[in-house]
Amino acid sequence: MTHFDKFDIETQGDTVTLEAQWRVPFSADQVFTVLIDFPAMVEWMPDLQESRVLDQHVSTLRVQQIGRLLGIPLGTELEVGITPGQSVRFRQIQGSFDRFEGIWEVVPEDGQTRIRYRLQVAHPLIRLARWLRPYVEAKIIDQIEGLNQYLHRVYASTRVADASS
Repeated sequence: MTHFDKFDIETQGDTVTLEAQWRVPFSADQVFTVLIDFPAMVEWMPDLQESRVLDQHVSTLRVQQIGRLLGIPLGTELEVGITPGQSVRFRQIQGSFDRFEGIWEVVPEDGQTRIRYRLQVAHPLIRLARWLRPYVEAKIIDQIEGLNQYLHRVYASTRVADASS
């Protein structure tokens, strides 16, 4: 189970804001490589069924993702801005959500990597989130756990902690 240094979810109207921070025993480059491998996201995001790059420029991508929320199929087309080795910023340009934007940041720290994840999602179904908060929280934790397990599968033999031994 992931130990979070920070995990906050706030619901206001039809918007959920998430802020999470935790550390993993992998290099920032390894974590960043996983975060920008959009087709592979379906392997670690439990409710994501499809993720593909539609268009790519130097530091900007257009990505289509299809998944489920509360069992309902939803899709989004994202504009993704990449600052190599540091952050992946995304925002919906069209799709099922009224708002879908956030950022993944990776920061080397004490021989590990701190991951910061911020997300804002607005959708009419989220009004139910006040009553379904445990469900929403569990889904976000499943996504983060999926990322951590994927990192362990892909980079198990090259953990930062192992490299310093």
